[in-house]
Amino acid sequence: MEILESYAIEQKREIELHKNENASKSKIIEDLKIQNAALEQKKDRESMQHDDFANATEQYSRRNNLRITGVPKDQDRKSSESVTNKFITLVNTHLGMSIVPNDIDIAHRLG
Repeated sequence: MEILESYAIEQKREIELHKNENASKSKIIEDLKIQNAALEQKKDRESMQHDDFANATEQYSRRNNLRITGVPKDQDRKSSESVTNKFITLVNTHLGMSIVPNDIDIAHRLG
């Protein structure tokens, strides 16, 4: 009988130990869920900020871009400098505006 009582006491101790471990792990899980939710909110905010910044940057770069069609093609590939000079000549001659190479960041021939 004493052996059974001793065994029952040992089983109760183990059960109590497992309950404590379970409670501790449950607390850790709850803390991690809270941290995860906070990180998700932070990620969403930062993602929105990134999207806003990317949109603003894209709008800014588009503000300084021009696309001109119908410019005569030359046989050889043009460097950025020669495309810039051709554009300046075109604008100064046909639009009556006075621009200089420093007014242009970069010029590319598309196509």
